[in-house]
Amino acid sequence: MKIAELKEVLDAEGINKADYRIDEPPGESTWCLKKQGKVWLVYWFERGERFDLQRFSSEEAACEYFLNQLRSKY
Repeated sequence: MKIAELKEVLDAEGINKADYRIDEPPGESTWCLKKQGKVWLVYWFERGERFDLQRFSSEEAACEYFLNQLRSKY
């Protein structure tokens, strides 16, 4: 799954947009997905810090992990 499809799935599943950021500046207490160079980063952002940082070499793997993290909250 790529970002466009991920956004569709998140919307269809009713996952609150306030709970995540995709290629945007992080918000307080959000899951974030961001491309940095050739690497995709997924992390929890809280109190100005990144937590549970995971790095992926593929967009697909990053999107799947990101979706699973958000699903586990709901």
